[in-house]
Amino acid sequence: MSEKNRQLLCTLGKMDIPIIQEQPFFKVDLFQSNILLIGSAGSGKSNFLKVLITEIHRQLENHEKPPEPLINENIYILDSTDSLKEYKDFPLVKAHYDFSNEEYIKRVFYNIENQYRQNVKNLTGNPFYKTDKNVPHTTLIIDNINSFLDIKRNEKYLDIIIKTARDGITKGISIVLTGSSTRNISSIMNYFPQKIALNLSTEEYLNVFSKKAVGNKNIPGRGYANVTHNTSQGVNSYPLNIPYELQIFHMDKMISDFNIKSTEKFTRFPLLLTDGNESSESNYKKFSVADKNIEPNANDVVIGVEYTKCTVVTTNFSNSRIWAIYGKRNEEKQLFLERLLEKFVENQYKIFVYDDGRKRLENLNKNLKINVEKYNYFLERISLDDQNDNGDTFEHKLSVLQQFIHYIHTRLFNLKDEKRYSNSQSFVLDAVMPNKYRSFFSDKTEPESKCVFVLQSREFFSNSIQANVFTGDILPLLKTIAEELDLYIFFTDAQRIASSDVQNNFNQCLDTAVLLDDIAEFVYDRGKRTVFSEMDIKDLKEQFGLCEENDAYIYQVDSAELKKIKSVRKEQKNGI
Repeated sequence: MSEKNRQLLCTLGKMDIPIIQEQPFFKVDLFQSNILLIGSAGSGKSNFLKVLITEIHRQLENHEKPPEPLINENIYILDSTDSLKEYKDFPLVKAHYDFSNEEYIKRVFYNIENQYRQNVKNLTGNPFYKTDKNVPHTTLIIDNINSFLDIKRNEKYLDIIIKTARDGITKGISIVLTGSSTRNISSIMNYFPQKIALNLSTEEYLNVFSKKAVGNKNIPGRGYANVTHNTSQGVNSYPLNIPYELQIFHMDKMISDFNIKSTEKFTRFPLLLTDGNESSESNYKKFSVADKNIEPNANDVVIGVEYTKCTVVTTNFSNSRIWAIYGKRNEEKQLFLERLLEKFVENQYKIFVYDDGRKRLENLNKNLKINVEKYNYFLERISLDDQNDNGDTFEHKLSVLQQFIHYIHTRLFNLKDEKRYSNSQSFVLDAVMPNKYRSFFSDKTEPESKCVFVLQSREFFSNSIQANVFTGDILPLLKTIAEELDLYIFFTDAQRIASSDVQNNFNQCLDTAVLLDDIAEFVYDRGKRTVFSEMDIKDLKEQFGLCEENDAYIYQVDSAELKKIKSVRKEQKNGI
């Protein structure tokens, strides 16, 4: 334990203390105090925060030379009007968000709580300001706490703010709040020793300090503050807890003197979580968590980063063999699919693609560089000769769905052993395929294994008898043998099914559902009877923000676990 208290001492302005006939600097030690600033519109609240953030970074300059340790500081900024946006790239600013995105706010508070728990563990009972360990300090800044709490979904964070303000100082977490009045924050004011008030009425000054102060002229940065760090010259006997006149420094006069020596951030949310255009593979590789927190199985792949916890999300193919991908963003769906298939291609699985007339997957083999012997692409309807009851020959066409059913019957298991089929359905099962199709399959009699089936056609979700037979009868059978034969099925353009019974069967067979679309809008508009249909739209709107580029929702059906991730975009030479 350090004998001398550590300090994060910020010089923010000058005070006028008549009782000692001095005008000392106004300083606040963030290792010892939270800060609450109440001020009217245009009184200089944003300027104060700019001065504070700049002063914290001055400590970075002052601590770069030995023997002082490099300051280990993380600043989170929740900014009601984006007035602090210019500070988002400062080295110690880990996050800067406005109030519009619930997920970003949730991410900040998750990290605050997580850092609190880590510091409790690392400090081993010692107060933060006395430790000589390099435990990180965190400063949470909320500009306009009144507006923040006026948003109903943010009410749940009030308890976290109160707990952190009450107990956080000794655990290395400080909170700085600004507001326009004391409305709706009376429950937290006692946990903010350092109070500042700018350009308020006499009554409102009383609400802030519980002491009288005379309303001053409307001069930005002019107001009152109590003293939490005594900077007077040799005088220690004056009262510290009453309001003294204050003038906050003006940022424009300070910025020319300020130079940040380090251009690198120490810690920061990865760009792929804050900028959809940065959701690239190369950017992801810069995300240090990637190599620390995962040990994927042979077939698992990294698909993105979870929005709130900033942890890597991998597929869990050992427990997820039947996938459905929903949504309207076709290009993103294809790129997401390609990322899912990468390890299967690498591990020499057979890839069977059943496409429809839109030909959206016709370049899949080129993009993934699949060995031609392992790739089988079914697109066109094929024409076969059939005979009616009178012995007359006619042309019978098999769709991609029927071709898939034929493959299951001839290469995986005998469907006729499971139930009786009509004559037309039996023809599909027993059809003699043309040579170009038979050449895809080996001559061995045992069932195929290590196969991946990519089912793109919407025919699988039509209201046809064949589609209903597949979804209601055949798909559950596939699920029972999938693990034994090492099979995987990807429905890449999943739709809702008209028959509720058949749709229920489909939902029960799914292991993982992926949605590349706004989830609340999807459930309301197109998600009825899908695996997402039982989710509460109101809860979804409160829990998740708008769906941005490269965002995806991953739903584990058995555990009912829903995550929103920023998917890692596969980089391609053609720029897709």
